Amino acid sequence: MIEVPELTTTERRAAQWLEAHGASLVDFWASYNAISAGQILYSGFGEALRPLGLSYESWRILWVLALVRRSEPRLLAQTLWLSRPAVTSALNRLEEGGHIVRTRATNDRRLVSVEMTEAGAELLERGATVYISTLSTLMDALDDEEKQLLARIGRKFWTLNFDRTRKSAGTPVRVGAAVIGTAVASA
Repeated sequence: MIEVPELTTTERRAAQWLEAHGASLVDFWASYNAISAGQILYSGFGEALRPLGLSYESWRILWVLALVRRSEPRLLAQTLWLSRPAVTSALNRLEEGGHIVRTRATNDRRLVSVEMTEAGAELLERGATVYISTLSTLMDALDDEEKQLLARIGRKFWTLNFDRTRKSAGTPVRVGAAVIGTAVASA
């Protein structure tokens, strides 16, 4: 079991402030620590993937494109819980590196399809070893029981947002093969 350090002065003051405002300390610390853990994981993956020229967002986009073959920026944003500007920025970098291609629909210039190139698939494969190694390293701090508990808690949060996730993952790409036009520079 993980030993929990004693609260710092700032943490004790935060607890007093929260109690004075009627907040549940258990709810606060659970959410605060979950967010902190997410930030630690996010930073760890980002640092590990950076030498390959990938941000964690870019890695996730390539991974999803490997699973679904083609998508749209709006669907990638919804599926990955990223802002549209974050997706656009990541797509710009991936396109500049030749890892994805964006194609604009000829029937509606607002619609853009995104596909991974062969170079993108190769980058994803090179990143797989780094990603899996980092995942193992970051999760080594937990024993099997803690990992199972974290997986159940994370799944519960995901389930709370199931409708939105299901909708975004199940929405077909609006750019059909018959209407695909020319490659574009940005979404």
